[in-house]
Amino acid sequence: MQFRPRPLEGNVNVATTQPLVELAWLAGGLAGLLSVAYLLLGLAVDWVAPRVPYAMERSLGERLWPAPEGDPDPRRAEIQMLLDRVSAAAPQEPGPVRLQMVVSPTVNAAALPGGRVLVFSGLLEQAESENEVAMVLAHELGHVVHRDPLRALGRGLVLAFLASSLVGEERSVETFVGGSLTLGHLRYSRRQEQAADRFAVETLVALYGHAGGATALFQKIQVSGRDGHGPRALSTHPGSGARVAAIEALIAEGAFPVSAPAPLPGHWGIPKPRAPKTEKE
Repeated sequence: MQFRPRPLEGNVNVATTQPLVELAWLAGGLAGLLSVAYLLLGLAVDWVAPRVPYAMERSLGERLWPAPEGDPDPRRAEIQMLLDRVSAAAPQEPGPVRLQMVVSPTVNAAALPGGRVLVFSGLLEQAESENEVAMVLAHELGHVVHRDPLRALGRGLVLAFLASSLVGEERSVETFVGGSLTLGHLRYSRRQEQAADRFAVETLVALYGHAGGATALFQKIQVSGRDGHGPRALSTHPGSGARVAAIEALIAEGAFPVSAPAPLPGHWGIPKPRAPKTEKE
């Protein structure tokens, strides 16, 4: 009996589907896996962040954003006193908080991991009342209480890790941790921003007995055309127009009174010049 091979039907070396279709499936599957990984790791970060010891968070913040030697702004001590008053009036104890002044025309403020609050001098030049500054400080304290800076840092690290896994660059995480992280990376979700604003309004009312000045600074930014998305207008925060409406809704919801805010000390808008040092004879 002689074996006769059966003829093949078609060419087995040629795929029956288009290569671009296969590539799309592979890319979609990879994107899906990365999305699931980011979601799960992000949830893990949200679970871990509130449980990190405060001292460890503070040490991490100092390593990533070393505090400068001294403080070039002579208003720092007075604004630190206001920050302490705001902290004492807050509905939830934020722990030890430190103020750092940043000499810059940027109208901004930010909270770093470990309870350090940055205030840019441009913000003081726009403010016209103590309550306006207290509102911004209270908002940043809200982020501190909710551990939002640590959550944002953790999610940024997760994103850098996934990016390094995708492109094969192990230095991505090292560069991220090594100091390339800027304030622009500390982005918060809409829910986190709303929670910080609610915390700020409640703190402002507890401190002054009313909510006067809660929206004034954001209204001035809105009128000036700096809507919160540019580099000079609270760039780590949402647009001022929507924010003003949301804060006004919080005030109405709580039926908080609104009275005239306390005046801003005149020298807060323009730093006092330091007295020249005299040499000892």
